[in-house]
Amino acid sequence: MQPLWQRVRIDGLWYEEGVSRQRAAFLRHISEQDIEVVDRSDGTQLACCSLNDLKISSRLGNTSRQLYFQQGQKFESLDNEAIDQLLIAKGHGFSRFIHLLESRWQLVFLALILFVGFGYAMMQYGVPAAAKKMAFWLPSTISDKAANHTLRLLDETVLSPSELPQQQQDMLLAKFQSFTEQPDTPINIQFRHGGNFGANAFALPDGTIVFTDELVKLAERPEELMAVLLHEIGHVAHRHGTQSVMQSSLLVVMAMAFVGDTSGIAELFMGMPIVMMQNAYSRDFEREADRFALRYMHSNQIAGFHLADLLDRIELNIRCRAYFSLHAEDNLQSSLCETPGGLQQAQQKGWLIRQATEGTGWQSYLDSHPDNAERRAMLVNEVAE
Repeated sequence: MQPLWQRVRIDGLWYEEGVSRQRAAFLRHISEQDIEVVDRSDGTQLACCSLNDLKISSRLGNTSRQLYFQQGQKFESLDNEAIDQLLIAKGHGFSRFIHLLESRWQLVFLALILFVGFGYAMMQYGVPAAAKKMAFWLPSTISDKAANHTLRLLDETVLSPSELPQQQQDMLLAKFQSFTEQPDTPINIQFRHGGNFGANAFALPDGTIVFTDELVKLAERPEELMAVLLHEIGHVAHRHGTQSVMQSSLLVVMAMAFVGDTSGIAELFMGMPIVMMQNAYSRDFEREADRFALRYMHSNQIAGFHLADLLDRIELNIRCRAYFSLHAEDNLQSSLCETPGGLQQAQQKGWLIRQATEGTGWQSYLDSHPDNAERRAMLVNEVAE
């Protein structure tokens, strides 16, 4: 019985380099690793080479395949099964296996499920774990430079020097002192006038924590600001700022790898999932920082409701400022948004933008923070246990 390679004959069309005219030809083995192309009309040998010198195009359904020769000629054929035998002889039988997978819808469906499952597992577990490792491996000099650049940019665009009396700043710094002596990262507290940034506090990777004047004015008692400080120290201790940057970068890389590029339709379909996943990570960071703060609040006899109360007041402040941004005729009363008593008056007068339903439906995936009801339940219940 003849060996398989001696029985292979592939009919097709032959193209010389730079010539559009085609010639009917066939390809056959002259040895186990060598082939020749012969003109079907007169039996003239058109080319002869080793299998290793051939470049064979991938199989796409039952469309024609191209075999490229080193001198620029091309042999084209619809006999995909015979060409697959060539690939096996060449030691590249894997492409036949790929075609087998692509030609059966059950295997395609299984591959799709595995693909989606792998993507979900990577986003849910792989990206956060990798970002956390990278954040703690990153040299502190890089974090310091990033923090300095961020604060300088905010000072130039959004923030301005604090308008709080120096005596009040010194009093707060004295109350904060026992919490700022961290063994890993020294804490540096600064005050700024927030302006459009509003009542807020934020932590930078180098341990700088900024309180806006507006947040200080919203606090009814020092314990509320101490609770916020511990929350922000939690962000620093867990390196949430650096993790967030790493996660954003990894998500973009994953999107490019899964979709193939980030242009056109790919941006449309991948942009929203990236935002939603990044906000999900942000909510996890807030919960982790809340738990960190609670541990230290317990040991310093600070009740969890202090943080919850200030968070509620910040939310009222946002809704109050939103109302006056839409009702210019009442702007003379906008100072009510800046103090706890003023917020109560604004609430009584109905000068608050109606609160959207939080924590329900797909819209909750767009929130960067857990809703206040969830946070209050956790903060108060933890204290009660």
